[in-house]
Amino acid sequence: MKKQTNKTNWWIDAILFIGFVLAFWLDLTGLSLHQWGGLFLCILALYHLLRHWKWVLNMLQRFFAPKMGGQRVRFLLDFLLMCALEFILLTGLLISSWFDLPLENYLLVRDIHVISSIFSLVLLVVKIALHARWITNTSSNIFPRKTLPKSTGVFPEGISEKQQMERRQVLRLMGTVGVASFAAILVGGSNTFRSILSEQRSAAKTTPTEGTDIPTEQATATQTPTEPTTAQLEEPQVHTSQRRKRGQEVSTVTSTPTQGATPQATQTIPSATSTSSPANCVVRCPKGCAYPGSCRRYVDANFNNLCDLGECL
Repeated sequence: MKKQTNKTNWWIDAILFIGFVLAFWLDLTGLSLHQWGGLFLCILALYHLLRHWKWVLNMLQRFFAPKMGGQRVRFLLDFLLMCALEFILLTGLLISSWFDLPLENYLLVRDIHVISSIFSLVLLVVKIALHARWITNTSSNIFPRKTLPKSTGVFPEGISEKQQMERRQVLRLMGTVGVASFAAILVGGSNTFRSILSEQRSAAKTTPTEGTDIPTEQATATQTPTEPTTAQLEEPQVHTSQRRKRGQEVSTVTSTPTQGATPQATQTIPSATSTSSPANCVVRCPKGCAYPGSCRRYVDANFNNLCDLGECL
């Protein structure tokens, strides 16, 4: 009975770790599978907690008992992992396409979701390291190996052949877990991290500095000759005016012939107006919707191959 329970717990833990690593590969899974898979993992984690509920109650009663140092570390680790998973679930539901909530602090919620996921993955690696021997022993029961001939090698004093094999299995396990976690964070989540950094940089560039106003200046240059000549008297007077039409400068030239009057060339420099992008630009379109694909929130009314919810206009 105990072996069967250990096998069930082993499979639950394996599915949780593999699914959690795959959740970082958002570009590979897509937004829809990412959301449903994340919800399934949270439900499976809750089921895992219920299976160990007696151990949780026992630890709450004997938390400060002597000779419980190792168990206290495991309990605190599981408590932090549970809190991190709750943050992942809550923020994931807030930014999901299921509810489509108009969040003003969408970027902040998204950053909390990503940071909580990375923190949870680190805690999972530590948890696997603490339970490495149990994992390797249960793996041997699930996937039995053929009996190898007894080795004639020389082992260090006090270490048997069985202990040496267990150490090798633990090293293989931690190497596999470490490589998978490292790849999930640096490779799978690289696009997410780049989008976060680019949005922060663009927000810093587009946000105007407080207390600085760009004044509007108009300069008029007037030239008056002291001694007008006959050719100057016969020249027409040129007036140049500037008018703005749909954000473009259009100049019109009007000529008026004058005689006997002092010619004046008047040029009006257009006012310098500042056009700044919106200070609070919230991108509500996730990475999976930034280009045409299977995304329910993808809307491209201006036909520029970008989601309208991800453009800062």
